[in-house]
Amino acid sequence: MSADEEQSIPQVSGGDRIEFSSSVKVSVRQYFATQHLWSARHFSRECARLEADLVEQGDGNPDFTHRSLAVAVVFSSVAFLEALVNEVLQDAANGLDDQIGFRAVGIADPAAKLLGGLWESSQAFERASIVDKYQVALLGVGAEKFKPDHNPLRPVLYLIQLRNALVHFKPETLDSEAEHALERRIKPLIRENQQPIGIPWFPNKLLGAGLADWACTAASTFADEWANRVGLTHSFLVEMQDFPAP
Repeated sequence: MSADEEQSIPQVSGGDRIEFSSSVKVSVRQYFATQHLWSARHFSRECARLEADLVEQGDGNPDFTHRSLAVAVVFSSVAFLEALVNEVLQDAANGLDDQIGFRAVGIADPAAKLLGGLWESSQAFERASIVDKYQVALLGVGAEKFKPDHNPLRPVLYLIQLRNALVHFKPETLDSEAEHALERRIKPLIRENQQPIGIPWFPNKLLGAGLADWACTAASTFADEWANRVGLTHSFLVEMQDFPAP
């Protein structure tokens, strides 16, 4: 935060009243990653509450509020991941002017300058995939990259694929016994929608409280491990403690 003040003091004599006038300019840096994560956790809690009600009622029909909450968790979880890495890289870039933001504190100076310079000078890097940004940051600080077929990256890759499938949805006709591509990847990792609901698995059995909880956990676990590898001193998990309970 920075402030510039201008004051004018008129000439005074005897019993004249002294008047001050000032103008203050305040700069505020906004971050939104933690807000996205809080939103994901909030929607996840509401999804679980509604699913429990639907199960108790024996409702086997798609509930659009319930389904929308699960989708919102997926969107917010991925938004958190993208916002977080963008905030860190942008704060590293501002460090080139000796004004490094707190998101990037902990990254050693040479690495911070490298990543900040790359972020500022390369539009291709700014437009890179979410995972590529995280991996390049690890390379920049000399840390080990994540392996795509291992945790904590693998579930995040599936989470992003699901987000993309929902955002860029294309209808497809499948045989009743056919397995959706996402089913093979995600089904073993989640608790399916507990409603007595039938096929198709995507979206009927996929979109539910189990998916919502998994999405929040996958995103926050990955981000926390990445922050540790990069050496960040500021934890978004600690920052979440300043938020109300989701």
